[in-house]
Amino acid sequence: LIAQFPDTRFILFGDDSQHDPLVFERIASKYPKNVRSVFLRKTGWGEPFEIQLPPADNTDIDVHLYEHFSEIEKPVNNLINEITAGR
Repeated sequence: LIAQFPDTRFILFGDDSQHDPLVFERIASKYPKNVRSVFLRKTGWGEPFEIQLPPADNTDIDVHLYEHFSEIEKPVNNLINEITAGR
């Protein structure tokens, strides 16, 4: 999908119960300019993890680890404002 839309920035949503952290890490490493934010919900089922992203000087990817949706309300609203301001 990212290869089909090379000028688009994506927001990745997932959780820690399967392979999402590893997949998102690979996507961000391969397409650092195309990933705007990563949101991973902590389910308590997966192993503790730390997502490794490209160096900060190459990207501005925000990573949000959360348990409850209320924890990400502000960053999601900020992204919505960022997107709508760019129109």
